Amino acid sequence: MTSQDRKNKLEELVNEYKRFKEEGKLDLTSEETIRTWLNNLLELFGWDVRDTSQILQEKVLSKIEKERLKKIDSTSTRPDYTFKVAKQKITFLDAKDLRVNLTNDKESAFQIKSYGWSILAPCAFISNFEQFAIYDCTYMPHRDQEANFGRIFLSIDEYVEKYEILENHLLKENIYGGKLNELYSDTSITGVEKVSPDFAFADLLSDFRINLAKNIYENNQEIIGDNSELLSYIVQIVINRILFIRVCEARKLEEEGLLTSFQTEGFWEKFKESSYFTFYDHYDGPLFERIDSIHNLNVSDEVFQNLLQYLYYPSPYRFDVIPTKLLSDIYEIFLSKKLKIEHNDVQDELKSEYSKTKGAVSTPQYIVKEILKRTIRRSDSSLSSISNLLNTKVLDIACGSGVFVIETFDYLEDVLIELYSSNPIADFSSYFIQNEHELILNLAGKKAILDNCVYGVDIDPEAVEVAKMSLALKVVENSDFPHISEQIGLFGDKILSGIGENIRCGNSLVDSLILEQYPNLIDNEEELIKTNPFDWNSEEGFQNVFEEKGGFDYIIGNPPYVEVKNYNIELPSMHAYIKKNYSSSKNGKIDLAIPFLERAVSLLNDSGRLGYI
Repeated sequence: MTSQDRKNKLEELVNEYKRFKEEGKLDLTSEETIRTWLNNLLELFGWDVRDTSQILQEKVLSKIEKERLKKIDSTSTRPDYTFKVAKQKITFLDAKDLRVNLTNDKESAFQIKSYGWSILAPCAFISNFEQFAIYDCTYMPHRDQEANFGRIFLSIDEYVEKYEILENHLLKENIYGGKLNELYSDTSITGVEKVSPDFAFADLLSDFRINLAKNIYENNQEIIGDNSELLSYIVQIVINRILFIRVCEARKLEEEGLLTSFQTEGFWEKFKESSYFTFYDHYDGPLFERIDSIHNLNVSDEVFQNLLQYLYYPSPYRFDVIPTKLLSDIYEIFLSKKLKIEHNDVQDELKSEYSKTKGAVSTPQYIVKEILKRTIRRSDSSLSSISNLLNTKVLDIACGSGVFVIETFDYLEDVLIELYSSNPIADFSSYFIQNEHELILNLAGKKAILDNCVYGVDIDPEAVEVAKMSLALKVVENSDFPHISEQIGLFGDKILSGIGENIRCGNSLVDSLILEQYPNLIDNEEELIKTNPFDWNSEEGFQNVFEEKGGFDYIIGNPPYVEVKNYNIELPSMHAYIKKNYSSSKNGKIDLAIPFLERAVSLLNDSGRLGYI
């Protein structure tokens, strides 16, 4: 259909609507009526609204359901339409009946902008069919912003006259082709700075982290002492657990408002009790491992108040849609700082490896995807069947917060679905859920990939905990589908069992041989902890990879680029070990990325492939 044909059909649709309205054939107080006309509008621009791989439609709530939500002051209803490319959410459209005045309704504007901003969408839409509002989502939304802030507003009488605006924003091939990003890459509003959700949230978490650390240090001297590493580890686990439960609430896997309800009985006591018992039983993964040093902590409830207010309405963050990749990026940014106990106080400082960039820079998703596509080639025999795929071992030896690990999971998930779609073998039917338009991986299928295929190692214990959490979040994705939510909902048990066990904390370059070559390290506890030797061939889970396959099939990632001067003073034994044991580093002046390349090659099997940035 040509652009002119669509324009003509739009004019016909507008005239038909006006005629129905004049004849009293429309219930304009019904959202369902409005959706019918919006469906026609979207179909005109190339969308199949019945196909859940293109557009997800939220259930139309009854009057009673809406009243219930209002009673508990809940705003947990998603926009009515979610535009998708495969699993990726692109933008949203919310349908409103004519009782909502879109011209000046700040609340509706705030909601749609929050959803768009939370997924890094360039823009998002609201319509009652008689009006169509397009909101710029590249600015951090606030509840008190005027309804017309960053808005393009069209009335039904302008649809044909300003057709090009609608076509640019709604035409399926435009959206899939990245047109929205083009339209909003250079937008600006005088006096207002654009703030990305990852940087904004990283700053928030960084502030909370230091306040929590100070409080734990002051109230738990007998547990923490002057151990900066232990303090950092504990703080990270507490933050991860809070955020994970908040995401589960938003995705209807826990009761909405559960964390805020803990405040009535004392947040910390109630939260640590739930972590030790209820959450442990429900999830049974490394994320909620029973750790006595955490369970015995005393923490002031006040320290959690600021964080909790940013986790709930009117926060601009919508945790029911925030992508796992974005959360990993957020962590990548704020983990570039380390906690340090000094002079009876806790401070944070930039880690030495980030001194040149002034902080962590997350690997762009398109680069990660390209590395994966070139390394784990679709034509490889390892991906020729479901059995072969589930026997494929992929490793990131400097996994950080899990950016490559997450994308590896997504990549293998897509291949697994493709393999089953083309040859639905009965033995693997228990891994999938099929609806009218889409085949998706269920809980068992996701765990099969994570248990068998995805491995990661990192020297930073905080980053490892984040990577584990990222994988846990991948498991609870797709809760939009009823069968998934039944599996992992309020009454599920041990849904994260085993998830994250293939992500280990250790030094990928240094094994326990260092203790034989440099025995003085044994007496230097601080340096030994920071060196963190890791034995590949004896580590449970990893050992089997070498015994059965001779090494990994694929190693992918972004190795750390660290100048010698940043680690030879703080970790002299590690520097000496690398110089002695890696042929690429004999002169001792080489960047740390080079021995990472050498180590990666040594961990591959005979047919293995390496993909690095």
